Amino acid sequence: MKFSYFSLLLIFNFALSNIAFSEPIPIRFAEIYPVYFNDNGEIKGMDVDIINEVFSRANLDYKSVNRPFKRSLIEMQQGHVQVMTNITKNDDRSQYMEWIGPVRYSAIALIVAKKDVNLSIKSSRDLLTVSKQTGKKFGDIVGASYSDFFDDMKANNEEFNDLFELVPEMDSNYKKLTAGRILGFFADDFEFNFLMSQAKEPNEPFDQFAIHAFRIEGSEGGAYIGISKTLGKESITRIQQAFSSMVDDGTLETIHRRWSGEPIPAVLSELLKQP
Repeated sequence: MKFSYFSLLLIFNFALSNIAFSEPIPIRFAEIYPVYFNDNGEIKGMDVDIINEVFSRANLDYKSVNRPFKRSLIEMQQGHVQVMTNITKNDDRSQYMEWIGPVRYSAIALIVAKKDVNLSIKSSRDLLTVSKQTGKKFGDIVGASYSDFFDDMKANNEEFNDLFELVPEMDSNYKKLTAGRILGFFADDFEFNFLMSQAKEPNEPFDQFAIHAFRIEGSEGGAYIGISKTLGKESITRIQQAFSSMVDDGTLETIHRRWSGEPIPAVLSELLKQP
């Protein structure tokens, strides 16, 4: 049997596309309990359960990659990282990401030492006042986005932007707050409530922290899973359809109950109905 040059080229390109399609998709998990953690060598977490189910239904494979948050955002644009979990959805990121979710509903809380839980902070502007009174700053992760309101304040108010000490990962905030070097830091209240409930020893850092009543304005919303547009339309569609089927058949609800002990709240159900 003879093949034309054009036929051979089509076969070669088809083979290459199948090879590329079968390669594990690099995922950057947010390494924070209870969404992703190492339990005696076994990787567990709410987002791990969601990703495993999504990728199983989509008939895709993935590999976990360890990257700092800011670098991961850059590599999502380049295609070196193609999925990020536990991420805030905003217009800037939507230029190079598609989305599934939200997978849970929360807000960004201020985490402080227990002795500071009653600090007079009712708005973001109060952070300036308290920082001046105490002579301490707040910890912040490089590249983090909490809300459009908060991001705009940091971008357009130099004095406000100077309130924050930047670190590459959350662990540095834990160490700084434990040592008394910062006044507090910001974290997802859903995750941090879970973390604090699991603190078993008095010397664990989470046993020394408290969740302040203040929530960053405009941060109330969902935690999403971002998908790099470099992944390609076919794979993105398969992932989105797999997630939608999890919502429809109650699998997402089961995972949510497993990790939160509660059903999906009404506000999250409404967000999941949005296109």
